[in-house]
Amino acid sequence: MKTINSFISEKLKITKKMLNDQYEYVDLGLPSGTLWAKCNVGAKTETEYGDYFAWGETKPKNEYTWENYKFGDEHNLKKYNDEDKLIELELKDDAANVNMGSAWCIPTTEQFEELYKLDAKFIKNYNDTDVNGMLFTGKNGNTLFLPAGNLHGRKINGTYDTENGIYWTNIIGFYMGKYNAESAETCCFDTWDRTRINRYFRNVGALVRAVIK
Repeated sequence: MKTINSFISEKLKITKKMLNDQYEYVDLGLPSGTLWAKCNVGAKTETEYGDYFAWGETKPKNEYTWENYKFGDEHNLKKYNDEDKLIELELKDDAANVNMGSAWCIPTTEQFEELYKLDAKFIKNYNDTDVNGMLFTGKNGNTLFLPAGNLHGRKINGTYDTENGIYWTNIIGFYMGKYNAESAETCCFDTWDRTRINRYFRNVGALVRAVIK
């Protein structure tokens, strides 16, 4: 007779196999059991940037402005605002869930903070690919690489910035003890091996790395 734990374990193995048939994931041995996608949303390899998205949008664009933002501008937000009190993305507005399937979603701030507790090192020219990024190593020896892509179109001294990485979380901005509806939380890292949670306006284009929800 199977115990509940053995049934759950067997179901999880089956689920992981099904997910692995379409999208690869990395098991870093995290206490939460979170599994991270190997590639960004819209990417085919771990070193590709993939697609950029405004927060709450599910399709990439050529430009990211308040004028073409799906939910209005910073003065008149139609969703995730002070009136509806929504602070986390609904799945229909989650770029990872919509583009990769129902098992996937954009990470929470807690999931990124858990990632930050691992050994993290900024790598230049990762595996001779000319791509910079942050390499996280789990206690089980498995690694996760996040390419350093700044906000869409962001340049420093006239060239595209590849020494800072910015990735969306699923929650609106939180500052000075309250939520800030015009912004959303992001995972940020830089060439000095620093990782942090920061806020950016929701209309800007940033990268997305999915987790299995």
